[in-house]
Amino acid sequence: MTALHEIHKKQLLRTFRHLDQMVSKIERIADGRRSAATFSRGCKPLEPDKREAVRECAARLRDTMRRILSEKGIRIDTPSVEVSRSIHALVTFLDIAAEELRPKHMRRYGSLTEEAAAELDAVATEIQQLLKQMASISRKDWDS
Repeated sequence: MTALHEIHKKQLLRTFRHLDQMVSKIERIADGRRSAATFSRGCKPLEPDKREAVRECAARLRDTMRRILSEKGIRIDTPSVEVSRSIHALVTFLDIAAEELRPKHMRRYGSLTEEAAAELDAVATEIQQLLKQMASISRKDWDS
């Protein structure tokens, strides 16, 4: 059936899931739909013929990924905890970014008053508290 080991099959499936998510994002952008992100910029939608061409390419890409997975004997609907682990990993990266708002890191960009340092500490703390809540929610799925 295939020469791939189970670990390679799992990685292939994870990669295809990621590709599918990115293709969905491309489709949203092509339609001119805004993201829910606070700092998202609106986009002018593609012309109808180009938008349809993007949709057709996306459909072919998804069909190709399904065919490859089928040929390799990889089930798409396999239960996984990768989603919660992925969320937890992303939250970790966000926490690092928030940590870099602290005065000890922001001083690289110039001196800070005590008041400015206190404000930055408060901002970083508030963001990191919310991220800790998000991390604990995602971690519960794979701890149990």
